[in-house]
Amino acid sequence: MAKVLKEYDRSESDVKQGRPPIYPWDEWLDGRIWELTQGEDFEISMDNMENYIRKTAYRKEIEISVFRHDEKTLIIHPYQSRES
Repeated sequence: MAKVLKEYDRSESDVKQGRPPIYPWDEWLDGRIWELTQGEDFEISMDNMENYIRKTAYRKEIEISVFRHDEKTLIIHPYQSRES
């Protein structure tokens, strides 16, 4: 029978919450320079992937630049200030 709880701490659950990420963001946004190829690393359009990368980095508070190397390749480059 269902019951009412006064409180619930989700951190005590053994079940992972939410779905796993589609892309390996922890790797791709780790501070190294990454080359991603459409058709191998991602299937969505170049525009959508570029936006997805930027939004994910912003949510993780990571400063990056994204460049189009050619019509099928994106480069993720960690932001470097001029002082570095």
